[in-house]
Amino acid sequence: MSVADSSEHFASPGVFAASFYHCAVGMAHVDLDGRFIRVNPRLCEFLGYSEDVLQQLTFQEITAGPFLKKDESNLHDLLEGRTDSYSMEKQYVHASGRAIWGKLTVSLVRDSDEKPEYLISVVEDIDEKKCIESRLSDTESLFKHIVSSFSHRTFVWVANSDLSRILYVNDGYQTIWGRSPLELFEQPLAFLNHVHEEDRARVEQELRQPGLREWGLEYRVITRSGSTRYIHDRGTTIYDSEGNAQFLIGTADDVSDDKSMYHALLAANKKLKVMSRTDGLTGILNRRELLYQIDKEIQRIHRGDFSSTLLFIDLNEFKSINDRYGHRAGDDALVTFAAKINTLLRETDSFGRYGGDEFVVLLHNADEQNARSFHRRLLAEPLTLMVGPGADIEITFSVGISAWRANCKSAQIWVEQADDDMYCEKRKRSAARIS
Repeated sequence: MSVADSSEHFASPGVFAASFYHCAVGMAHVDLDGRFIRVNPRLCEFLGYSEDVLQQLTFQEITAGPFLKKDESNLHDLLEGRTDSYSMEKQYVHASGRAIWGKLTVSLVRDSDEKPEYLISVVEDIDEKKCIESRLSDTESLFKHIVSSFSHRTFVWVANSDLSRILYVNDGYQTIWGRSPLELFEQPLAFLNHVHEEDRARVEQELRQPGLREWGLEYRVITRSGSTRYIHDRGTTIYDSEGNAQFLIGTADDVSDDKSMYHALLAANKKLKVMSRTDGLTGILNRRELLYQIDKEIQRIHRGDFSSTLLFIDLNEFKSINDRYGHRAGDDALVTFAAKINTLLRETDSFGRYGGDEFVVLLHNADEQNARSFHRRLLAEPLTLMVGPGADIEITFSVGISAWRANCKSAQIWVEQADDDMYCEKRKRSAARIS
């Protein structure tokens, strides 16, 4: 078959009709008023109408309302000769009543006098594509909404694998850093300029390491206002199907409030620990902690080649101070005496309130002679307490001294030996006064 014969063959009415009928997209001949003259099976299938029903309708009747005005405007331009054809995406009204998406392309056929005769419409089914686009748009919108919802405390970012280009930044950078995200698009590592100088090198080294897969960092940043924020930065590398690094996705949480709560909790725990070990009035060791420290000293004595000594101290006439001047004066006497003892102690010594007006001093690595020297220094300067305008009383006390001996198996035994020595000294002093 020659080229001429081939051209005549494809131009024959039979071949054209077959091509029209079997075309994979919807096709129609439409008169200038919009009524369907001829439709192919694919268009009928797409719109859900039979051929007979569709030929009773106009394109205006099956075009969804929001798109009709634009379609008619395009047709008007085509008939006026302003364009040779037009194309648009629009929604059609399916026979079931639902709206479906199609891509319409319209061209004009003219007669021998160049007058408009009829329209050729080609309709491509893009409904599934549009549904996918809509779902994708909804997903992107949801993602942005979710990310934006925690922008007040989380900075979310996406970059290419070598951190040379930022692809996405949420509002968290502006909120937490107090800086414009534009600086990251210009220089992805610009945020490092605002990392605390003591943390900066460590952060940069982590993010620049070759083959980075995942990371988790805590560091401080300095905001535009000059305040310090604590950041917990985590992220991962996204790979393609062939294992090539594509993106870095990171989240930087502002954990400043958590840090504040943590430090407050540490401070509270420290305070509770101190309270559990100390006497609430004088601030020195309480009885339980005092006995614990003495037991530890006994263990150290057994392990080493040294000895230590206890002083058991009882305030004289303490009850009379309470009865005559009130409990406030009694409390002041205890506090004043404890403060005086503290000025004479070494860091290695221990001092606690044993109970009521009784105190115990543990002199580490000290013999009885050292303890009596401590006692003399304690007596060197009278201890007085002001109990009223121009009224002072002297705080006196009795002391028992007990150097550690092998029979001191426990703190309690050792304390009792010092207590016995203290009462022995009291009895001697009482006897001396009577005689």
